[in-house]
Amino acid sequence: RCKRGEHNEKRLRYDWCRADWLAFQHQVEGDLNWMQLKELVQRKMNDNWSGIERMWIEDLIVNLNANIVKAAEDNIPKKDVKNFTDNTPYWWNDKHEKLLTEKEEATTAWHQARPGRDRRAAKYSMLKINRLVRKHEQLLRTKSWRRFCDDFKDARQLYALFKRSRGGSSVPAFKDTEDRQQED
Repeated sequence: RCKRGEHNEKRLRYDWCRADWLAFQHQVEGDLNWMQLKELVQRKMNDNWSGIERMWIEDLIVNLNANIVKAAEDNIPKKDVKNFTDNTPYWWNDKHEKLLTEKEEATTAWHQARPGRDRRAAKYSMLKINRLVRKHEQLLRTKSWRRFCDDFKDARQLYALFKRSRGGSSVPAFKDTEDRQQED
């Protein structure tokens, strides 16, 4: 995870919709060793596997995969993937980051635990840390909301904020309490 203000390297993924599939096909077919593939298919059809080494087949497969990857790199454009971890909430703190790390570790331990007592203990530990994360996150959000609300000097200002957020046009912009009392 990224902490607030840190940035990961951009992650890229293929943009399948804008790919040049004809050029991709031509490149894969051009780089393929057709003679070896033809010999392999003929032996399979005749059920004649004698004289074929496993390494030869593996080399053929590795070369085929490398050709496909090279053709993809050359003919399929890439697009950026949004990284939402860069936009961590402002209330995020180090303790919350530590709890999330513990949650990931507990989840990994649960996935890797053997069935039986070990798995049940790992699951209990994971559920316990999940509850802690949820409670801590709720506490941080509540504190943040209370700080926001405490910045208002008058309850009518807060009411006006809610009214405006629902699209009500009858509430005027924020004014000081003294200004409102002078109008009354």
